[in-house]
Amino acid sequence: MEFEKSAKKLTMLCWFSYMINYLARYGFSTSMSEMVADGIFDITFAGAVGTAFLAAYGTGQLVNGLIGDKIHPKFMIFIGLVGSAVMNILVGLSSNAVLIIILWCLNGYFCSMLWAPLVRCFSDFLLKKQQVKAGTSISASIPIGNILSYLIASFFLKTMSWRMVFIFSGVIVIAMSFVWLLGMSSLKDYLNAVKVEKVKEIQKDIVSVKAPVSGKRLMPLLIATGLVFTII
Repeated sequence: MEFEKSAKKLTMLCWFSYMINYLARYGFSTSMSEMVADGIFDITFAGAVGTAFLAAYGTGQLVNGLIGDKIHPKFMIFIGLVGSAVMNILVGLSSNAVLIIILWCLNGYFCSMLWAPLVRCFSDFLLKKQQVKAGTSISASIPIGNILSYLIASFFLKTMSWRMVFIFSGVIVIAMSFVWLLGMSSLKDYLNAVKVEKVKEIQKDIVSVKAPVSGKRLMPLLIATGLVFTII
């Protein structure tokens, strides 16, 4: 029972970390028009800022996919969350267009540090029966994160300014980074125990008759991770 609770706790830590990270991603797109109106930059430069973020995010996904095999997910996700939080806060405090594009580019890289180690958490620290459930549930973090980021932006744009969108989002994300770090630290015994269970699981697979992967089990995970669209 305690083992199952720890597995669920790990899944929830991953879920909330990924969901909260969306606050760090969408601050610029939700605040862009207000920043242009404030004279921070023109609409053409604003487009360049968004492009820089996407380029850094895409490059980071490739790089961090390799780095993720060498660094423990506990630390990699923590660094990604803290880094993206700091970049958001600095953007909220900045009025220099060149500095903002640099900061937002760095934010794109930090945001890309979550997915690869998150998948590794599911692969290394969950048993097979738990992996499918976790893979399916993580899909819900994406739309919820999107909605939450736009609600927060809408509130602060109406009541205060675009700067508070970035600053508030940064504070929330940095708080989540420490929830993640402390939560993972509390799962130390579970992470050691699951290694033993994973070995037993592999040994069981070796002695059993190997069957094709069930489509019923595979499809939810493919849909949850977005891989189904790549395959199609």
